[in-house]
Amino acid sequence: MQADKNYTSFVCEVPCEPDDEKWNMKPEEIYEKCHKDLMKANLIKKENGMLTEKNFIIDLTKVYPLFTIEWQKTITHLLEYLQKKYNYIYTSGKGGFFMHCNMDHSIEIGLKLAQHLIDEKEAENWYKNFYKFHSLKLRD
Repeated sequence: MQADKNYTSFVCEVPCEPDDEKWNMKPEEIYEKCHKDLMKANLIKKENGMLTEKNFIIDLTKVYPLFTIEWQKTITHLLEYLQKKYNYIYTSGKGGFFMHCNMDHSIEIGLKLAQHLIDEKEAENWYKNFYKFHSLKLRD
C-alpha cells in the first residue's frame, strides 16, 4: 500500500480454485484482466495506465474467515494496529473486516468506503463501522 498520496492502490480478489484456469493464469494476464475490470467499473481511467512493476499476486486457499474463541479481540487488535501504524490503509469486506457477507452487503460497504474517501475522512473514523457491518445478517 502507498503512504504517498500521489498513488492509489487497488486490491482485486479473483475467486478461483487451486489448479483451475484462473489459478493457472500468468501474472500478466491477471493484471490485465483486473485492469480492464477496474476501468469497466469506472474506478480508474485508461490514461492512468497500468503499473505492472508494482503489482503482485498472493495465491491463497481457504481465505474465508474462521471464527474462533476471542476472534473479535484479535481482529480489533489488528485493526487498531493498522490505524496507528498505517493510517492511510482502509480495509473492508471479507478479508479487511473479517466477515462473511452477501454481495449486496459488499456493495453497500464499498459505497460507504467510497463516500468516506470522497469526504476525506480519516481511516480511524472508518474502522468505527466494524461492529455496524458485522451486524449485517448473512443470507443463503
